[in-house]
Formats: sequence, structure tokens, C-alpha cells
Amino acid sequence: MLTETLTLGYPEKALQMLSEGTAYRDGGVVRETASGRIVALLFDGDAPVQDLVLSNIVPLAIFGISSAAAARRFDKLEAELRAIKDKLADAQAGVDLANTTTDGQLLGRLIGAMHACHFELEAGRRDRLPEYRQIFLEAYHQFKITSDGLVRRPDLLRRFEPVASRYLQAMFLAGVAARDVSYRMGDEAGASELAGMLQRDAEALSTLTRQVLDAPSALFWRTPEHVKLALVTRESHARLKSHEDMLKLLSKEEILRLIAREAENRDTTHD
Repeated sequence: MLTETLTLGYPEKALQMLSEGTAYRDGGVVRETASGRIVALLFDGDAPVQDLVLSNIVPLAIFGISSAAAARRFDKLEAELRAIKDKLADAQAGVDLANTTTDGQLLGRLIGAMHACHFELEAGRRDRLPEYRQIFLEAYHQFKITSDGLVRRPDLLRRFEPVASRYLQAMFLAGVAARDVSYRMGDEAGASELAGMLQRDAEALSTLTRQVLDAPSALFWRTPEHVKLALVTRESHARLKSHEDMLKLLSKEEILRLIAREAENRDTTHD
């Protein structure tokens, strides 16, 4: 079975409860079996930034990965999509997205905004964050339209799985960036609302992907890469759901400590 290989970090109490069968993992949290109550928050172990950049799954950290690592992840996606640009153009025509920019121009603007946002945050400036959030949200919805169009049609998903996979990754990354920028702007309500939207959209796409791939007709064309796409989408949804839970349950002080820990990890793993 195809899986991602990020190492998860578990608090000692959570490990004990899991071994006793009194708790279970749910995305980025551990829940008590009897009540469903969250008893521990997980993290992506000691994975270096490069592993997080190469992963297809949404990171567990409530504020994603560092802005620099996210920018590099978009750079990687752009290179991969450029390599399959002929298929991308075919897929775009197939889902009738003539009025939607789904090419290098969109990714270029998004990558530029991500790098610029990183530099602004490093310099301690916040005045342009609303502008960056707008760019991330526009990209999120455009990637969502394309991803939904590809996943919804078996004939397109069969041929263009690499395109669908990369657009789903870009969609999740852009959404997480918009949510994180909202919190850094001090818009906690907006961040919480975006967290809910992200997990609901991820759930809908995960369910749709499973339905298409579980259909009897898919047995004739489904490949291991299609199966991996379904697994990655399902895991990303679980993690995004846990992000929403964390924003609801943690105090502002606890979330600020998570941000500080992310910044510390970024400084020690920066390459």
C-alpha cells in the first residue's frame, strides 16, 4: 500500500493510551475512545523542512510549515506542472474552464506572493498581509474549481491523475496560507472560518475521489497512483479537521506558543 513517510511525534501519555486501546489517532490529534475528547496534539516529528516540502500531505502543524518552506513547495509544484503542461492544457479544455486561469501565470503570482509574504514576516511587517490573503484565497478557489472538475469526471481523472494530484496540493497549500495569514493579522474569527471551510472542502473532495475510484468501472483503469491520491486526500482532510479543532480549543496564548515553536524549528532547519 502506498503511504507518505512523515514521522509523527506522540506525547508519552498519548502513546500509552493508544497502546491500551483507550484512544485513537484522528488526523493531527489523539482522541479518547469513550468520549471523543482530544487528549493530545501531534506534530510531524523531527522531519526536516525538505521532507515537508516534498510531502503531498498537509502538515500537522497548526500553522502549516514555515512560509519559506511553503514557497519552496510551490516552486516544486510549478516545475512539475510545467513538465506536464500538455496534459494540463488538455485537462483544462476537458473541464471547460476557459474563464479560469489555471496555468503558470496563476502559480507565478501565487509563488511571488508567498515569497514576498515570507520576507515581510521576517522583517516584522504586517501591513500588506490583507493583500497576500486575498491572493491566496483567489488561488485557493481557482485550484478548487479545477480539482473538482478533474475529480468529478472519471474519464479525466483516469488520464490526468498527476494534474489532479498537484492541483489538490496547491489548493490545500493556498488555503492553509490564507488561514495562517488571517491569524497573523489578528483576525482570529476569520482564521477559524477559513479552517472550517478548508476541512469541509477537503472532506467533499475526499468523498468524491473515493466514490469515483470505488465505482465498479474504475477497476479497469485504477492505478496505484490513483489509490495514493485517495489516501493523501483522506489524510489531508483528517489533518485539516484537526487544525479546526485546535483553533477552537486552544487559547490565543497557546497558539502563539505554537507559532514561536514553528519559528524556532524553521531557524534550526533552514537550508
